Amino acid sequence: RSILMEDENFIKTAEKLAETVRQFTSFLLPFFLAVVCLVTLAIFLVLRGARRDMAIACSLGRPKGLVGAAQLLAALAAELAGCLLCLPVMIGLARLPAGASASICGAFLLCALAGDLLGLWLLLRFDAIALLTASKE
Repeated sequence: RSILMEDENFIKTAEKLAETVRQFTSFLLPFFLAVVCLVTLAIFLVLRGARRDMAIACSLGRPKGLVGAAQLLAALAAELAGCLLCLPVMIGLARLPAGASASICGAFLLCALAGDLLGLWLLLRFDAIALLTASKE
């Protein structure tokens, strides 16, 4: 009789766990999209002040692709540094395995790359001459 009760409890717990896993996986895509949108917004706001500098570089003959690549590498370096700083915290304080912590950082860096590319694409859609000749008011 006790074996039957424990088996019933196990089945109920397993069903609840399976439902929780299904809910978790259904929220992964919206979560990653939210991270991409937040990184895009951050890159756009941080580099918006550098548009004039990027326009000057473009007007001096530097291709927009190289200007964007330099900004992309700088942003990715900062995001990688943030991941490297968070890695010991995730392993030590949160007690996550090193592989899981590294995969979390990798997923963030992929989302950050997508957000950086989108933000830079939005920023680099300028006419250098029009931007440089516009008066500041």
